[in-house]
Amino acid sequence: MPRGSKPGERRGGRQRGTPNKSTSLKKAAFNAAVTDPNLMPLDFFLTLMRQADLPLEFRVAAAQQALPLAHRKPKPANDTYGRSGTVVNKKIGARVKVVKVASDANAHSVTPLDFLLRVMRDANNDPALRLRAAGLVAPYLHPKGEPNEAPSEMTVVDDPYGFDANIGDAVESIHQDQARLGALMPQNLDDYFAACEKVKQTTEYFELEKSIAEKQAALKCPPNYKELDSRQDRARLKELETEGKKRPLAAAEEHEQKHLHGRLAAYALTPESADCARMNFLKALRADLLTPEEKDKVENIRGALPRCASRSHAH
Repeated sequence: MPRGSKPGERRGGRQRGTPNKSTSLKKAAFNAAVTDPNLMPLDFFLTLMRQADLPLEFRVAAAQQALPLAHRKPKPANDTYGRSGTVVNKKIGARVKVVKVASDANAHSVTPLDFLLRVMRDANNDPALRLRAAGLVAPYLHPKGEPNEAPSEMTVVDDPYGFDANIGDAVESIHQDQARLGALMPQNLDDYFAACEKVKQTTEYFELEKSIAEKQAALKCPPNYKELDSRQDRARLKELETEGKKRPLAAAEEHEQKHLHGRLAAYALTPESADCARMNFLKALRADLLTPEEKDKVENIRGALPRCASRSHAH
């Protein structure tokens, strides 16, 4: 009987087409990660990306596919701000600059941007893989001319007037206290005023009133923020409201919206704002309905606030 294998014949070892141990393990990890029959494509990619026992190259490839589905590329920022005394006749555009700040995330909430940034920043990874990760995330973090940004929470930087970056959160907290205060008031109209007086004597009502007063006192409106600036902020908020009816606002736009509401709330507590509101109310009345004292009041305010007076009709 002849010995040896025939030409092309393979008697021992792994047969052609049989996956090796490494490939089998990869396939097992892959199948274990994505067994849900109702899995959507984005969840499919994210699940693979977050599967720690898969090869890093494989996870980066999954993140690359998920990236455009999970993140929006930023538009070039408009860093032209309205200034006092400047008449704006065109689209307002962004009134504050909003960027992202880093935050921690657990393994189940890691986004494609988070993951690829970690790959890029890990000095132990292959340089080619780090370079690839950087190229993938760059268009999602850097509009032309923008400084470095990192993903996660949004924050306002370089407010042109000097408002606190957290003024939007402060005003939101005031609104929450005011809503809680309103919820304490009686809903039944029977003996309404007596019931209101009773509520106002409670400790909870007193503490909420005190909290609101302290938070409002802490709101600071920089002296260079004037009536025209508040009009430009209101115009920008109108733009954002209109955009919000067409499409979901981006996270940066939502944060800008909150910040502008905060600026307006702080300005509304200033004497200048009160004078402008009073003058606009008086000017809305017919001249023959104004008392002599009210006419004098209009003239006094007009002299003190010429810009407010000259533009009150545009409000």
